[in-house]
Amino acid sequence: MEYEDPEPGRTVAEKTREFIDEVVVPKEQSMASGGAVSAGTVRELRNEAREYGIYAPQISEEYGGLGLSFREALPVFEAAGRSLLGPIALRVDAPDEGNMHLLE
Repeated sequence: MEYEDPEPGRTVAEKTREFIDEVVVPKEQSMASGGAVSAGTVRELRNEAREYGIYAPQISEEYGGLGLSFREALPVFEAAGRSLLGPIALRVDAPDEGNMHLLE
């Protein structure tokens, strides 16, 4: 099956890949000794995702997201999934992703 990702999704996915490479992976490497991820680390990553302009791509702008359609958000989800903390940082992890739609 061949398809092409919509332009808004490609653009945000590229920014997401940069964020994962520049922010999240180094953070993960510094935590390589194991243990739970602190709430402070999660908060810090989410704030940085906001600064990158990639936070909550699937949620409407009215509620602080980017307002991408499901189809547009798919390449962003994929890019975030390159890292264990990536989906958490963008708020596209389960169960948050689905719960945010319910709250919206």
